[in-house]
Amino acid sequence: MKEKEDNKKSEMLRELDDKMREFAKEREKLNQMSSERIALGRPLTDGELLKQNETCGEIGITITRLQALLDEYEGD
Repeated sequence: MKEKEDNKKSEMLRELDDKMREFAKEREKLNQMSSERIALGRPLTDGELLKQNETCGEIGITITRLQALLDEYEGD
């Protein structure tokens, strides 16, 4: 039973770590896109930039949910 719980916790931590890495990568891409547009004097409201921002937001929500699940799991 303890081993199963440890495996589940490890899996949750691994998934959280993967999502955090993905978020960092996508956030860096968003920052680069923003910097390029600023340098060119272009607005920060084009579709591609907004889509990338949405992607980062969705990953952030997933991270928050995973953290809450992990906190709940550790609280049991």
